[in-house]
Amino acid sequence: MKNLNIVFIVIVSLFLSISCSKKDSNSPQLNNLKSVVENPMDFIGVAHNEALDFVSEDAEWPDLTQEEIIERLADFDYDDFPLMDGDYEQYLEDEEVVYELLEETDSITFFLIRDSIISSETGGLMDSLISILSYYLDTSLTTPYSISSFNSSIQDFVDYLDASYDFPTSSLEEDSPIALLLGSAAIAKSSYSYWHNAYSEENDPWHFFFENSNKSTNEQNSGIGRFFKKVWFDTVGFFTAADCTETSVDPITHAVTYTTDLACCWEHAGEMSAAVKKNEDETK
Repeated sequence: MKNLNIVFIVIVSLFLSISCSKKDSNSPQLNNLKSVVENPMDFIGVAHNEALDFVSEDAEWPDLTQEEIIERLADFDYDDFPLMDGDYEQYLEDEEVVYELLEETDSITFFLIRDSIISSETGGLMDSLISILSYYLDTSLTTPYSISSFNSSIQDFVDYLDASYDFPTSSLEEDSPIALLLGSAAIAKSSYSYWHNAYSEENDPWHFFFENSNKSTNEQNSGIGRFFKKVWFDTVGFFTAADCTETSVDPITHAVTYTTDLACCWEHAGEMSAAVKKNEDETK
């Protein structure tokens, strides 16, 4: 835990120092007036949470089976994305990959590079995002960090990417080397808020998922453990669908280009988030 704290502090310090060097005025009085950098992929996180709300509005909720949840998601429509396909067999295959990666989070970046989902150049940035998650989703915690604290660290990450890449604030090409990173950050922020509320508020339609687990001696199956696992599933589920990324090689320069279908990734994350509840119920 101490090592994670040190890593986290170093990462945040790096984000802040680079962002400030680029954005801040020489006048300290203007520091508080600087505009907040917008993540152009935030709409993905919004869509993700709306999909979860859509599932919980079903008349049979929360007794839907895992397969019924996937079928339910196939009826969800969001302006920026096509309909989900409701392919349950594909979901089971993807779910298995996410479970394997979450057994050893240190291997996530290696997996993404190996399967040509991200380039080695962006691997270090993905490690930084994973370090933030590891810090906040430590199952030894007895009380979760506040939503504002988590969002602040995610914002530092986004600020750092902006300082390094000068991405636009309204749109971003999907073949950008940081599109997937920004999408993952958006999913992480929205997911943490969503599940923090579900964990804390008894009237939340997803609260049942945590109600009977608070007395568990198993960290992974305790209420807070399940909350944290939900966020891990959402974020890792977003960027681990190998069929969402196409890799092309220039025959002359041999340069490798990665084109990510963000709608595909979002669909994958939505299915992971909503349907994993059945799997978890069976292992209580």
